[in-house]
Amino acid sequence: VQKNAADAFDAQALRLLASTLYAQGVQMAADPETTFFNWPMLRSPNFDQSEVAARHGCRAFINGQQARHQTKWVLLLGELVGRYALSNSKGDGSSSADDSHLILTYSLADIIENPALKSDVWKHFEPMRLSLAVHQA
Repeated sequence: VQKNAADAFDAQALRLLASTLYAQGVQMAADPETTFFNWPMLRSPNFDQSEVAARHGCRAFINGQQARHQTKWVLLLGELVGRYALSNSKGDGSSSADDSHLILTYSLADIIENPALKSDVWKHFEPMRLSLAVHQA
């Protein structure tokens, strides 16, 4: 999730994403698929629009995308998505066992604005890096 979900990644953000993934040992597809979760899904007073419902909806959406693409890891960009996607719902980068294949890090826009965040990004990718190293050994 970027600051404005309607904005596509610009060239600078795509280069940053590609180089970050490459440093982790992951080759990025030429045009990565960016998927947005929109909430509320239905604008009706008859449907639960609560934060709890949003969290459940977001997790179901992520699980569906993971199954659809048959991927083990999901990269989540920005603190807002962490608020809804992580089981602990703190959005602080920590996770529970349910979140073991989710990587939450800063939005690409935040990293571009503040390059010092890259050291934190490296730490956020550590579980995936270690898992890839084990499977390659």
